[in-house]
Amino acid sequence: CSSYGEGDPPSNYNHFLLALYRAAEAGGSPLEGVQHAVLGYGASVYETFQNCPRLTDKLLESCGSRRLAQRVELDEGSEDDPVVRLKGFETSAY
Repeated sequence: CSSYGEGDPPSNYNHFLLALYRAAEAGGSPLEGVQHAVLGYGASVYETFQNCPRLTDKLLESCGSRRLAQRVELDEGSEDDPVVRLKGFETSAY
């Protein structure tokens, strides 16, 4: 999951995010039995850094999905090697 500008989700992601919002507000567990993992990508120069991935993770859990792996947040301005971070993400998910 990524974001742009001031933390806005990508336009092709809006429908999914809206469906998660509505399902979470309605209650119940429509995603019970589902597992998810969230990989966030953004730039920490923005105040809203990682808002969309964090919100997605929270809403998926609110809808009954179980986290398969801890959310990973990549910063495009970081000196960390993203390949190493992604390998850690893959290892924790499998």
